[in-house]
Amino acid sequence: METRLKYSVMFISVLFFVCLLVQPSAAIVLTVKDMAGRSVVLPQKVDRVVGLGGALRFLVYLDALDKVTGVEEVEKDPLTIYSRPYSIAMGKSAAGLPTIAEGGPGGKLPNFEKLIALKPQVIFIMGVDKSHADIIQKKTGIPVIFLSYGDTGVFRKESAFEALRIMGSVIGKSERAKKVADYINQCEDDLKKRTENLQPKNVYVGAVSFKGRHGITSTQGFYTPFEWLGLNNVANQTSRQGQIFIDREMLLVWNPDFIFIDASGLEMVDEDYKKNPFYYKKLGAIKNGKVLSIMPYNSYHTNIEMMIANAYFIGKALYPDRFRDIDPSKKTDEIAGFFTGSVVLERMQKDLKGFKYLVFGSNNIGAQVK
Repeated sequence: METRLKYSVMFISVLFFVCLLVQPSAAIVLTVKDMAGRSVVLPQKVDRVVGLGGALRFLVYLDALDKVTGVEEVEKDPLTIYSRPYSIAMGKSAAGLPTIAEGGPGGKLPNFEKLIALKPQVIFIMGVDKSHADIIQKKTGIPVIFLSYGDTGVFRKESAFEALRIMGSVIGKSERAKKVADYINQCEDDLKKRTENLQPKNVYVGAVSFKGRHGITSTQGFYTPFEWLGLNNVANQTSRQGQIFIDREMLLVWNPDFIFIDASGLEMVDEDYKKNPFYYKKLGAIKNGKVLSIMPYNSYHTNIEMMIANAYFIGKALYPDRFRDIDPSKKTDEIAGFFTGSVVLERMQKDLKGFKYLVFGSNNIGAQVK
């Protein structure tokens, strides 16, 4: 009897221990505070996610595409993916995933039924409208984490780092998140060192995208590549950060030494030039052949890898001696390769006239490499 009791106690103890081991991981939770200050309860191990509002970009940066269960329609749009390196890098992966929202700059809410059917453990949403996170979580019952890296079209480095940190901690990519932040800091430090103690040149960036494509009067105050290179961005005279629409006559007053055109809006600049050639030919930069195209800065929020690549291209164009060791094309593929795992410049240049000198001819704007 005593022996039987002893074995019964042992059996119950072992059974209890086994039950602890096989408890579903979903029962073990953690709480994360997102960038809207919301406390979100999550499973400790997250393997199925969705990124809304451009959050897919950071999932690609963190090498977590294998965890993505669905995407927005905008991530599949062949007319816009060429302007986003992470979309190009995804390639057929995005095309093969279910569509759960329209997406894009309009800020429309996703299809709740499709989200529920996909059963992601976490939904990440990138943007400026914090209320969407609560609405989506309430409608789907799925934890939603709100992230941001600045107002629409504005890159704020510390906010980007915080978004990477939070996302990385949730999906088990904390080490990769730190590497991405360190890489951005290293590039910024390198660019600043290359241009220190130089007389700043007067520059302007036009055709910057903001909730769509725009012409030459769409610019950016405190444009990050200019800031990192120590250049005098004439648009900073407005004292406004981020995207700005200026009066076209203001550009004539500023008359910058160099003009850079965001390739996403180059077609619109070309159309405007055909209608108003005399306006453009009044600009000194055009008279002196100092107009260059750069890759899209904003496309569903800021392309961080292209922002850095643009800075190296601009630095090489303005200060060739300080950037003697830099080949902008190779540097771009190196940067994009680090962020997305793919080289993208060849594909982007098939659709865009980026990283070229622009020639304002008699009928249109041509592009050439010098």
